[in-house]
Amino acid sequence: MIRFVLRRTAVALLLVFVLVSTVFFLIHAVPGRPTEILTVADPARRQLLIQAWGLDRPLWEQYWHWLGGVVLRGDWGVSFDHHRPVLEVLARAFPNPVVLALAGFFVQMVGGISGALLAARRPGSLLDH
Repeated sequence: MIRFVLRRTAVALLLVFVLVSTVFFLIHAVPGRPTEILTVADPARRQLLIQAWGLDRPLWEQYWHWLGGVVLRGDWGVSFDHHRPVLEVLARAFPNPVVLALAGFFVQMVGGISGALLAARRPGSLLDH
């Protein structure tokens, strides 16, 4: 049993690594650069932000630095759009999907138990099948 749990955990971690890496490289593969959304009029300030965020480094170095920040420090960086840490932005948005998932789970359980009780009352009927 422990072996099964360890194997599943390893596969889950590998899947998360592959997904996170794929998203990182897809973001860099789309046309345009992350720096194009900067609404900074001053070119010197824009260049300062590019250097501060490491966007002037080679892609492999950006990836290594980003992956190290995510894995070792839990630092997902700063949102270009909100100008706040990504984890803070995600934490503010987190309650909405949780409420939706719990509501869906409640509806599923009520519907499933009700349907099972109705089917159990009439074995062999159309509802049972």
